[in-house]
Amino acid sequence: MVATGSEGAAELILPEGFMGPAKLSLRPNTGSASTEEWNAWDPWKAMCEVFDAAVAGRSGNRAAPLPISWQLETKCLELDDAARRSVERRRVSTLEYPEASEEVGFKGTMTLVGCAMLWVILLVVILSRWVPWLGWLVIPILVLFLGLQLLRWLLPRSADR
Repeated sequence: MVATGSEGAAELILPEGFMGPAKLSLRPNTGSASTEEWNAWDPWKAMCEVFDAAVAGRSGNRAAPLPISWQLETKCLELDDAARRSVERRRVSTLEYPEASEEVGFKGTMTLVGCAMLWVILLVVILSRWVPWLGWLVIPILVLFLGLQLLRWLLPRSADR
């Protein structure tokens, strides 16, 4: 692989593929050329060592367990999925990682409840064509939903705010 720019050129030579030895030659327009060489490296061996250390409950020379949580596992799976999607569709996928808290859970729940309320209101309006007194349920349903929204101020705020 050769990259050429206004400052010079760089050439990466991989004679045996990505897992074999590599040689990088830098040839700037001004100054002297430099070369770096790397021996063949097996990334799977290093990954297996890290995995074995995690299973054994230690990281490197420490005897303490690694801080792996379900939230971290979920983020890793989302990152893997986004990387696969990006390669498949040849575009970048944006990832956002909101922290799990009471506030975030409440907002998600209220979104679900609000959507359900809209469907219920739609159903009540349709049924009120045949049963006229059902139309009066729309206002109490909306008042109930707005009352549930007030619960947001009763939840404790997270410490980082």
